[in-house]
Amino acid sequence: KVPPWFHEGLAQHFEARRTNPKALMGRVGIAARGSLDVPFTQLPADVVPAAYATAHAVVERMVERRGQWGLNQLIGELKGGRDFNDAIQRAFAVDVDTLSRESVDPGR
Repeated sequence: KVPPWFHEGLAQHFEARRTNPKALMGRVGIAARGSLDVPFTQLPADVVPAAYATAHAVVERMVERRGQWGLNQLIGELKGGRDFNDAIQRAFAVDVDTLSRESVDPGR
């Protein structure tokens, strides 16, 4: 079981037409961390664009940290039955909250 933001961010990462999530967040805002853990279809319409942009930014930060190898390790950990938060820690050596902060910090 993975949170909705990971599904959506990963899908955007692999889309043929890539957008810059940081530029998009500059236009639509940054979603609150808690809003990323519910299905995006349940979010208020005005929050959805920021949720997609933020989710994409977090996945892009994962790739910046560890490349495709990190994503592959995460998926392998999940397939092996690990809890999502533990799998993130093992694949990226940080927790989800740190990845989230790093992905939206303009000074990083």
